[in-house]
Amino acid sequence: MSVRPSLAGQQDGSKYQGKVMKIISFFNHKGGVSKTTSTFHVGWKLAELGYKVLLVDADPQCNLTALALGYTDDTDIEEHYLQFPNSDIYAGLKPVIDGDLRRLEPSNPASTAHDNLSILCGNIALSEAETQLSVALTTRNSIPAIRNLPGSIGELIRLTGNSIDADYVLVDMSPSVGALNQCILMASDHFIVPTAPDFFCVQAVRSLAKTIPR
Repeated sequence: MSVRPSLAGQQDGSKYQGKVMKIISFFNHKGGVSKTTSTFHVGWKLAELGYKVLLVDADPQCNLTALALGYTDDTDIEEHYLQFPNSDIYAGLKPVIDGDLRRLEPSNPASTAHDNLSILCGNIALSEAETQLSVALTTRNSIPAIRNLPGSIGELIRLTGNSIDADYVLVDMSPSVGALNQCILMASDHFIVPTAPDFFCVQAVRSLAKTIPR
């Protein structure tokens, strides 16, 4: 994977013609490897280079949301949900979770301190969808109301990215190998595994090498 060079030597990736939006997920099922921090800083640097970037907080802990928007406690995030009710990933997926079969609509991502950087916020309620996703992925004759849920996650991310004309979508995933992360990985064009030079990260990478192909 490589970042496209700017045209005519200018640091303005938004002028790239015929661009194709790329979804890049940051994933490691071991915590404490600067996954969220890496997602944010890579996104910020791409934004500084002139690319339109959408951050997606797919971790119910919502650390990327707090980092990108400068929130310091749960109250800040709760007030954000009230003020911007369609800016988080759970709100975007809720119609599908509730069994609504109407066409999925893009979310309204929140603005950050950089004009080229937006974020589809996280929501702790996203963890509630894990059971439904597991059933939909593992049961051939799953309930029709949740059958579309696995594919809807990637669809929502793409719709929202395209709605802001994003060049790159960077997804911060939770440290697990559950159904939600499986769906996100399947929807990604690339994924990055942040690691540290220690024994436990080596073990985690070896485990991922066996887990992801399945």
